[in-house]
Amino acid sequence: MWSALRRVCETAPMKLPPVVSVPFFTLLITLFSLLCFDAQAASGDVKANQLIDDAINNHYASADIDVAEKKLLGVIKGCATNCSPSVTARAWMYVGIVRGSGRDDAAGAAEAFKTAKAADPAVKLDDLFATDLVKRVFEQTPGPAASAAPLPLLNDIKNRAALPEEVTSIACSLRVTEIETERPIPIVCRTAPGANSVVLSYRHESTTRWRQLPLSKRGKDWLGEIPCTDTAQLGVLQYRVQALDAQGKQVDGLGNEEDPLELNLVQTTTQEPPSLPNQPAPATCRPKKKVEPSGPKLGSYGDACSDAAQCQGGLSCSAGKCAADVHCESDSECVSGSCVDSQCVSGKDECEGGDCPKASRVPGNWFGLQGGLDFAMMSGSQVCGGNADISYSCFENGDPYRGVPNQNFAGTIDGGFRTATARVMLSYERVISSLFSLEGRFGFAFNGGPESAKSQGGDSSKFVPFHAEARAKLYFTKIYRDDGRGLKGPSGFVMLGGGLAQVDPHVSVPVAECRQTGLGTAFVPGTANVITEAENQCASSTNRALQVKDVDVYQRLGRGFVTGGIGFRYGIGKRVAAIASLNTQFLLPSFGFTLSPSLGVAAGF
Repeated sequence: MWSALRRVCETAPMKLPPVVSVPFFTLLITLFSLLCFDAQAASGDVKANQLIDDAINNHYASADIDVAEKKLLGVIKGCATNCSPSVTARAWMYVGIVRGSGRDDAAGAAEAFKTAKAADPAVKLDDLFATDLVKRVFEQTPGPAASAAPLPLLNDIKNRAALPEEVTSIACSLRVTEIETERPIPIVCRTAPGANSVVLSYRHESTTRWRQLPLSKRGKDWLGEIPCTDTAQLGVLQYRVQALDAQGKQVDGLGNEEDPLELNLVQTTTQEPPSLPNQPAPATCRPKKKVEPSGPKLGSYGDACSDAAQCQGGLSCSAGKCAADVHCESDSECVSGSCVDSQCVSGKDECEGGDCPKASRVPGNWFGLQGGLDFAMMSGSQVCGGNADISYSCFENGDPYRGVPNQNFAGTIDGGFRTATARVMLSYERVISSLFSLEGRFGFAFNGGPESAKSQGGDSSKFVPFHAEARAKLYFTKIYRDDGRGLKGPSGFVMLGGGLAQVDPHVSVPVAECRQTGLGTAFVPGTANVITEAENQCASSTNRALQVKDVDVYQRLGRGFVTGGIGFRYGIGKRVAAIASLNTQFLLPSFGFTLSPSLGVAAGF
């Protein structure tokens, strides 16, 4: 219909019947002109949209950035009188995408978006072709009804020039607004007298964690350099400078956390790289380019794609756009040199708390199984005699010893460590911080002394096999930091704790026996321990005995203890670890000292 009407408008002559009045003729001409204009605009919209789609889908998608922009500007020029405002705005919108996504030109994109919104305030951005940079620029570009004051764009540092500068006496050499990624950034600053130290704080826009770089003083200047590892990722690098006094309080500042200075990290730029005064710019950290075989031009970051083969090395095709390929199997596959949970992470920084991806966070609960041995210090004199310490229990052939020993040869133990009990324990360790944890161990002990029952003439002592322990552990390295990179490999720790346990060291000693009768008959409870005169004289002599026999001696140590020690941990992956430790224990109230090595394995959840 519109095409037919347009042909009428272009070819049909206007003939006025003689009876038509002048006012009627004027009204007829006006209506006919409006219909012709709408017909021409509708026909122009169809043609313009076809040209716009060709520029984007055929040229921009094939990474022909210059051709795509040239065709879009040609459409805009041809639409001067033949297109509706919405189509003109659509063409300008795509010009902004080509400049922002294709060239990382935030200022050029903002100019195009402003023109698009002036033509049609309701114009919508095509999210399929827009990078995150372009989306932010489009959202923050004011329309015709917005305030004349420019909005600050994270990735459009040039607009910062329109904002009032803060009052500061700090002057720094960094004058560029953008720099290539993987290039060191030298900086030199000068402050007013009174500054004891100067600190440069910076962070990438992808993180909330500020890194601090103390500047070194050289004459009147303060110098420093941001390393390549912190400039490897595209985006915005925010920074601020603080002058501190001798007490570490800020006396002057350039930028702050709420309104820092900003520097664009881009793939390529025409701006000169920063350098120190009278010195050449530091060399880039990028590897030298290899000569690639001729072929189709590969897409850069943000370019449209349908397959990863259409993107440059290091990029993958995600949601129709070339994006950073963060999947990895080893650190060597990542530009940052760090692969965590099969994902490349930025830089070698540590990360803590909410600054880390949830999948990378370290397990906070560790359950384990451990086994240990006790070696107790044991010594004593006349341990089976009538005046022996109550911690000693003597046995003959497995039963309590009921003889009458010579008091001068009643069993002497040379000082030294003796094997004692063995233990099997379940452990639970709760992570408190990257360096600190609390652990509980519960289990049973074996190889304790037999019960010395009163019904058999003994002293009623017996072995308590239960073990309960709580201890605090401090690690030498940050094994439990949230990015999980500390869990693999070796680490050491110290510990301090206490609990309940009994240790029974054992030794056999020779005893000079003076009892003459009654040893071969069973003990009858309640029977008086009658010692004959001959036996009493033998027991108190210095050289008399009826026989010399070997008696088993157990010392009951504990049942409470305090402990301290050192340990070694070796992480096997992120959720399994082998653990070895050596504890020293001070047992109370029956005092004793032990060394207790243990081995075990723990799993994190």
